[in-house]
Amino acid sequence: MFSLSPVACGRGPHYAVMPAQAKAIILGDALLLALASIVVDYASLLARKTGWHVVNADVPGNTTANGLERLPAILAVDHIDLLIIALGGNDFIQHLPLIFHSWPK
Repeated sequence: MFSLSPVACGRGPHYAVMPAQAKAIILGDALLLALASIVVDYASLLARKTGWHVVNADVPGNTTANGLERLPAILAVDHIDLLIIALGGNDFIQHLPLIFHSWPK
């Protein structure tokens, strides 16, 4: 995972660099995928710009609750360096109430 560390003297945050061939997974609801496909495939662009192996785990129509249900299986993958979560668009479209979920035990 990348780290964000505050830096003194106002130089801004410091980001640890993930090496090429790092594995990134995008957990989303496909709205990002649909929006990006108009201009560019976001996962492919990210892979091309970084050299990372990017897995697009978007599922059309998923809500945040659906993504939370899928999360344990995604985290069970051998090794993930970065997880990008892009959920909430379908919750908004479907006028779902804002509910705070606790992590499954």
